Amino acid sequence: TTRSVDVPPTRYGSDNKVLSPKDAYLNSELIVVGAAYTADRKLKQSYTEIKKLDKAKAREEILIYAEEEVERLFATNVTHSNKEDVLQRAKRAARFLIDEYFDMEDKIDEYCISPTRYGSDSEKSLSNNLENSDNDKTINIDLLKLKRLKDDSKS
Repeated sequence: TTRSVDVPPTRYGSDNKVLSPKDAYLNSELIVVGAAYTADRKLKQSYTEIKKLDKAKAREEILIYAEEEVERLFATNVTHSNKEDVLQRAKRAARFLIDEYFDMEDKIDEYCISPTRYGSDSEKSLSNNLENSDNDKTINIDLLKLKRLKDDSKS
């Protein structure tokens, strides 16, 4: 009698070497991260000022970009065969990125721009006030960097 054994298909990487299951899974993780990042970047590039876009609309659009990017990356990279799983993880990561963007925008506005809290919008005054505030010592540097990034993106 002959016994049939299911042998998984051989997968090759970009260097034409055989991929282990672990390497193939790693490729899917890279696709997830790459698709989410690219979707985030494309969404932000499509709007000169992201604030014009509300959070709900941004979440919808970033999923479209993520899906397009997963399709593109899946076609050119070897990975495990569960494309739907990779797509769902990429969408989840993209939603996370855009949610964090909007949450950080709110924090920048609250901590850096508010004249009622710090008295002035100037960076020097803001820096002095942040340094003197005991509650904000852990976020001083990050908020100043974010304010600079926000100001740079407007110009």
